[in-house]
Amino acid sequence: MGAYIPVFTVRDVRESETDSQCSPDLAPVISEAPVSARQVHLPQLFHNPKIFIFAFAIALYSVLLVVLTYLFVRSPTAAQNHDRNNILWQTLLSSTRTTYIVPPDAGFNLIEDLTHHPVSLANYIQGNYAQAPLSQFDGHSAEDLRTHEFTDFVDMQILTSLMRLSEYNSQRLLLRFPRDLRLDDLRNSNAVILGSVCSNPWASLADSNTNFHIVCSEDMLSSSIVNRSPLPGEQPIYVSEWNQPTHTTYALIRLVPNLSGDGHLLLLEGLDIAGTQAAAEALLHSAAIDKVLQHARRHDGSLSSFEILLRATSIESNATGAEIIATRIH
Repeated sequence: MGAYIPVFTVRDVRESETDSQCSPDLAPVISEAPVSARQVHLPQLFHNPKIFIFAFAIALYSVLLVVLTYLFVRSPTAAQNHDRNNILWQTLLSSTRTTYIVPPDAGFNLIEDLTHHPVSLANYIQGNYAQAPLSQFDGHSAEDLRTHEFTDFVDMQILTSLMRLSEYNSQRLLLRFPRDLRLDDLRNSNAVILGSVCSNPWASLADSNTNFHIVCSEDMLSSSIVNRSPLPGEQPIYVSEWNQPTHTTYALIRLVPNLSGDGHLLLLEGLDIAGTQAAAEALLHSAAIDKVLQHARRHDGSLSSFEILLRATSIESNATGAEIIATRIH
């Protein structure tokens, strides 16, 4: 009984030989041979420079993104700064007590400017400013100025920024116009008071317990920051040349106890609208504030009262280049 023995031989094929040079008889065998998708497309990828560069860039970007994310998350400084900012906003916005946001009274400030006479908090609460003669206006316009609740756009931007904070609690935060605020509101509640005493008389509540405070001139033509106890290198008074299109302006950030001592009042005050804007920008976005908050933080995690004096440049009533020039921690 016969048998067949298979014999295998190696065919000599030159390296330069291409598929087009193969024998026509072999073409069907080559085309029908099972080949994976990777074997077909991978050579095409690496032989196309544009596709290769694009793929390499995507891969490099992905690696960098992962590395940077890891470094940021692992960075102790980033975590500490985040914690320090959180303690301020957690204290003011997400505590169990109510927090009032109190914007400036622009109409009241205009009445002061027109009458060239500043009004104290006591007279403001009593509404005496509404009796001031406004001969510059007709009766209807004067009545609007006395009774309507006007504020400025910059402080509404600040309010919007506060509402974007993760600590913002809509159930605990109330917007209250200064004419509607009462002393009892500030006994057991927190408050964020925007604007200086010249446009928001409630800011004067902090003056008796702080080193820095804003004073309006008797004719309402200027205002200044008084430094009760200047340290070496500090000035006793800081004045803004507000009537120049570009000028240096100053601002205060003050955190003080509320009227009962169990809550906090945060005041953002400028010698002009650009100053108030500089105070808010520094508090919300500047890393320089982190050092102050770090020193103000007690061992139990709560915050001591503090004061921050800022200098900025006002360009057409827009603040830029805010910097801290003095601090106090109580």
